Amino acid sequence: MPPTILLSLIIGIPLLLEIFLRVKPLYLFVAIVTGYFWVQFLGSTAELIVRSIVKSSNAEVMTNVGLLFIPLFFTFLLMRKTLSTSSIPFQFVLLLADSILLATFLVPLLSAGTQGAIYQTNIGNIFRQSHDVSIAAIAGLHLLVMFFMRPKLHGKKHK
Repeated sequence: MPPTILLSLIIGIPLLLEIFLRVKPLYLFVAIVTGYFWVQFLGSTAELIVRSIVKSSNAEVMTNVGLLFIPLFFTFLLMRKTLSTSSIPFQFVLLLADSILLATFLVPLLSAGTQGAIYQTNIGNIFRQSHDVSIAAIAGLHLLVMFFMRPKLHGKKHK
């Protein structure tokens, strides 16, 4: 499969699931970051367990991708329909940003050959070089939206 199409699928399939299942972007952001933390802090232990059960040359890839997707899977399952249909156009940028964040965390977990094929394309090279900036920008975007969308408290003073 051509690397550009693979990268498009890595970004596009989660985006379609996010829209179809109507999950709030903030929940997705938390699930993606949780999966990334699981990969970072539980990855080697989980890989050891998987290697003792399954004899595969790709145990590290399977384990890390699984750890990244477990929180996202449960978020899709438990938080579906938390985003109203009328809000999707307004939240689309955040949904797209979450898909890009997932791809940003996923591509380095793939096998070296797949990573190399993706990163050798023009889009893949830009994707790799903007890795740090995109993570910070997406997190900042979510913080900004949380600030502007916070509930307004109209408390009355009691005498």
